[in-house]
Amino acid sequence: MPFSRLITAAYENGVDEPRGGRRVYKLPNPRAVSNAVHGSPTPRHPTITHMLPLFGQFVDHDLTLTAEEGEPLLE
Repeated sequence: MPFSRLITAAYENGVDEPRGGRRVYKLPNPRAVSNAVHGSPTPRHPTITHMLPLFGQFVDHDLTLTAEEGEPLLE
């Protein structure tokens, strides 16, 4: 079963031109809209970077995927 639209498609020229046009943009910047809707996240900590959650994920996957004693390394 193909996907069905809830509303009709809105093309700039009614056929295939993206909304807002291809070269002259009539719509607001998507990032500005996202920032206006979602607001600013909690204030950033000066010493914590994106490396903290990445390191946590690395440690989690390392522990999760480590073979236990007596367990074959490859099956």
